[in-house]
Amino acid sequence: MRLRRRNSRLSSEVQTSSMNDIMFFLLLFFLIVSTMVNPAVIKVILPTAKGEAVMNKKTINLTITAEKEYFIEANKVAVEDLKNAMEAETKKYPDAEITVLIRGDISIQYKELVAAISACKQLGLPIALAVSEQ
Repeated sequence: MRLRRRNSRLSSEVQTSSMNDIMFFLLLFFLIVSTMVNPAVIKVILPTAKGEAVMNKKTINLTITAEKEYFIEANKVAVEDLKNAMEAETKKYPDAEITVLIRGDISIQYKELVAAISACKQLGLPIALAVSEQ
């Protein structure tokens, strides 16, 4: 009578020892990429040399409705006064790094969007665009 070995069957195993490293790098990659896509979405507080956290970023919302009405934050502004109103809004935050978030309705034409962009570019303000489907 011949005795068989109990462990004669082949077994397979998945090595997961490097899974933690891979997941860490993927998480870090997606965090950096999502910050680059729209900097107004994720606000990152960076420490200063003194060790205190300072956040001096401000986002100004410029909304263009389907009826071609312009709103800075909640204040209605005429197209002709858009540059002056943006300048007045930026003067409220002299020490902040200001980004203008232009929210336009999906049905607006290019000329309304170009008017808003040119007013911001004349003041030297960085712009981020968002389109709403309401």
